[in-house]
Amino acid sequence: MKVIIIKKYQKYNVDDIVEVSDGFGSNFLIKNGYALPINKVTSKNLEIRKIEKQKQYELDREQALELKNKLEALELSFYLKVTKDVVHGSISSKKIMQELNNQGFKLDRHSLPSHLLINSLGITKVEISLFKDIKAILKVNVIGEYAK
Repeated sequence: MKVIIIKKYQKYNVDDIVEVSDGFGSNFLIKNGYALPINKVTSKNLEIRKIEKQKQYELDREQALELKNKLEALELSFYLKVTKDVVHGSISSKKIMQELNNQGFKLDRHSLPSHLLINSLGITKVEISLFKDIKAILKVNVIGEYAK
C-alpha cells in the first residue's frame, strides 16, 4: 500500500510517498493521522503543497538576500571603557542583537554565534546566518572611552 506521510513519524518525513504493508498503513499510519492513502485527490494536494513550499522557499531566500545587502551596508558602533590601554568589558551577541532590533532589524536569535564576545577596539566583522546558504558580514566598530 502506498501512502503520503502528513505528519513526521520515525524515519518518514512529511510529504514523502512510501510503500508500507497494508496492515501498518491502514491500521496505524492512516488511523493515527500520520498518513493518507494515495488517490487522485491526495496526489493533487501533495503537488500543490510542494509548489507552495517551493514558492515560499524562493520568497524567503529573496528576503534574506535583501536583508543581507542592508546589513552589509550597516556599521554598528559601541563604546567600551579604556584605562591605561586596558579595555574593560566586551560586546556580546546579545548587545549586537539588541542594537539591530533598535534599528528595525528583526532577526532570529540564533542568527549570531552565541559565544561571540568582542573585547578589542576597532572594527570586527561578524558573520550572521540569514538563510541556509546566505550569510551577511556585519561591521561592528568598538570605540574606546578613555577615563580621565
